[in-house]
Amino acid sequence: PTPAGDSDVFLKNTIDKTEIFTGEQLVYSIYIYSRVDLSSVDGVSMPKLEGFWSQDLKSPSQLVPEQATVQGIPYRRYLLRSKAIFPLKPGEYSLDPAEADITTGFLFQGQRVHRKGGPIKLKVKPLPAGGNTSNVGVWRLAAEVNQSQLTLGEPVQLKLTISGKGNLQSVTLDPLKAPPSFRVFDPQTNDVPNTKTNGQVGGTRTIEYVLVPQQTGTFTLPGITLPFFNSDTHQFDQATTEPITITIAPGVNGAQALTVPGNTTATANDGPKNQLVATGLKTLRFTPHFSAATVPFWKRGFFLPLAIIPAALSLLAALWLLLRRALGSESAESLKKKQSRAARKRLAGAEKLLTQKSPVAFYEEIARAMNSFLEAKLNNVTGLTRDQLKVRMVEHAIPETNQVQILSVYETCDMGRYAPGMGEISARRKTLDDAAAAMEALS
Repeated sequence: PTPAGDSDVFLKNTIDKTEIFTGEQLVYSIYIYSRVDLSSVDGVSMPKLEGFWSQDLKSPSQLVPEQATVQGIPYRRYLLRSKAIFPLKPGEYSLDPAEADITTGFLFQGQRVHRKGGPIKLKVKPLPAGGNTSNVGVWRLAAEVNQSQLTLGEPVQLKLTISGKGNLQSVTLDPLKAPPSFRVFDPQTNDVPNTKTNGQVGGTRTIEYVLVPQQTGTFTLPGITLPFFNSDTHQFDQATTEPITITIAPGVNGAQALTVPGNTTATANDGPKNQLVATGLKTLRFTPHFSAATVPFWKRGFFLPLAIIPAALSLLAALWLLLRRALGSESAESLKKKQSRAARKRLAGAEKLLTQKSPVAFYEEIARAMNSFLEAKLNNVTGLTRDQLKVRMVEHAIPETNQVQILSVYETCDMGRYAPGMGEISARRKTLDDAAAAMEALS
């Protein structure tokens, strides 16, 4: 209803539905209804919308009127804001009213008024039982590979595309289940949101995997399923892809299997190790040589000075350490900081390799810089596996986000040998920036 006393100018906030499911889209709009001329609107106050994820649909920069009728009275209606909101959990909600400062009339005849909308009641229902998914919307799923026939050690790119309408940020897909004969690198994800003309929010997400085959043969990547609650039919639905068959031919010199660092896949040439040859052990042959007796070196004239020199050097070193400590020498912490700075300077060497035609040398330089940096921070990390390095970082209370960041840089350096596109300037620049960010986060 029209607020009493505000019949000439009033503000109204609306929603297109009063009862929806969790994760379903709702359109929240703010309008001004006026029978007088408006000069400007400012100080628009939106409700906090706690418990909702929101995305702007329309936010006009100018007041554009349209005809509307309220209780038989003609008005000019102006849209101030329009948002798509998605409730994150079920329950009864009361949305606070919106507010705005409105100036009517023109020039010196204008009048400034404050208007406030009314509260809105909303009921959010939980998703029906048995769906086993929190994805809501209408989604499609597609999968493709850049090649289905390749040689051993040659990488294959798998591209998954999720598209449709709904809250793209909340869509989740189970991790890829590839055959054990493939080494799977962490995927690269890219979201492109969009808004349809009817106010429906959606978008497209691409997920790109790099898989490196470890042995020859014919393998099948299983079909992938994306379950979701269909916001149009209010029924559980799913999008699926067809299985993809990949054939791996022998590699260089007819190799049937490939072993890479960290991979335990057996090779065709594996066999008994450390066995004696058929001829067995050979007999030992020793030829003696005789010489005249010599004077023991401790009885020679140079022995005493040589024996004194180490003790004298040790004494001088102790005096030097005491002198440095007295003069305020650097602490162990400051030395570590110097080592850290020296490690970061190594990234300058990697930057010089950005434009050269040697991606392997570039990624090796990044890995050496990370090793030098972690050596200064964690001590004795040389030769550690990824799992051992993660344990060492946990022992030194390195935050989990920084652990993921560091291990991601190492994984990218490993991938630089195989993945197509990793030799591009943009890919190298991103790796260099990620390594610098990882070092900076622990400084």
